[in-house]
Amino acid sequence: MRRLTVVLLFASCVQSVEVLTSLATSDGGVASGAFSLTAGDRHACTVRGGPLWCWGANDDGQVGVTDAGLVLSPVQVGSERNWLTVSGGEVHTCGLRQGGSVWCWGGNGAGQLGQGDTSSRHSPSPVSLPAAAVQVQSKSSFSCALLDDASLWCWGTNYEGQLGLADRFPGVDQLSPVRVSSDAGWKTFSTGQGHACGIRLDGSMWCWGRNTEAMSGQKVDGGIQFRAPRRVGPESDWTQVDANQEYTCGLRADGTAWCWGLLPERSSLSEAPELMLSGSWAMVRTNVFHACALSMSGSGVCWGRNIEGQLGLGDLNARASPTTLAEGPLSEISTGRFASCQRRGNGSIWCTGENSGGQLGLGDTTRRRVWTQLSFP
Repeated sequence: MRRLTVVLLFASCVQSVEVLTSLATSDGGVASGAFSLTAGDRHACTVRGGPLWCWGANDDGQVGVTDAGLVLSPVQVGSERNWLTVSGGEVHTCGLRQGGSVWCWGGNGAGQLGQGDTSSRHSPSPVSLPAAAVQVQSKSSFSCALLDDASLWCWGTNYEGQLGLADRFPGVDQLSPVRVSSDAGWKTFSTGQGHACGIRLDGSMWCWGRNTEAMSGQKVDGGIQFRAPRRVGPESDWTQVDANQEYTCGLRADGTAWCWGLLPERSSLSEAPELMLSGSWAMVRTNVFHACALSMSGSGVCWGRNIEGQLGLGDLNARASPTTLAEGPLSEISTGRFASCQRRGNGSIWCTGENSGGQLGLGDTTRRRVWTQLSFP
């Protein structure tokens, strides 16, 4: 029996668990403890106990159904009941199924679906990898997967070195998975827009790709692009990382949250990790203009741009520092480009912010400035 480790998010904590037959149900599905929530640019998806649901803009097939245009309410993607996690990119989506298979769908102009071509797909297609995956993530127009042998593989756009291949600028887009560095030993990773970051098994943080705003954790005068992984600081106690377009945030073993790059609502760069949140935090999620974090006790904070109502605070005023959310307890939170979604302790999904693509899943295209609950069939 293959052993598969993934991160599952529960009501008040984050636990790393071994997904063995204990997660399987008698009819081939996945136990209700397995869930995942992701907000892409103009669409979103969630795993609810095994089945996968998506909604929002579907011009490129990123919702995973054949209907073009907008999908205003959650629809189930296929009939499979063994999804573990899902991750939304700009116009594509990738997910992980029980057993370690990776599936991608949507826009594929840069090869971000890993199919060996640039043709879009309107339903999940399997990605050929040399071993079972334990993590997959998609942002912008590239994707990566961490395999159970601790190797890291990426595919898609490579103009700025975001695939970490130590090649020469401007790089060649990779239509099929390629290995990041020749070394194994990766624990987790995150894809941004022009860069990516990963944590090795020894707890050290490494980033590669664009560094114009120090989002790769290096001083800008030392280089605006790094096409191979470079270590970020001397610390060896990193546990999580989340990258986006202009900055990166991560958690350390003591639960503190640190960020670097051009942080939301800041005019100056942080060229090294800067303490953002003290205390004990379970997850931090970033996007271009705003970020949110979830504490071990289930309380949430958000900060950054809010002109679309993406912070869910009832107004349209930006926040330069983390602001506590009234809702709770929360078990998961995800930041899209101009919207956010959260899962509460009872399993319900709530979203807020821009909704022109139906990315809030509320049956309309009306913008919200407060968290509003989705309905599932």
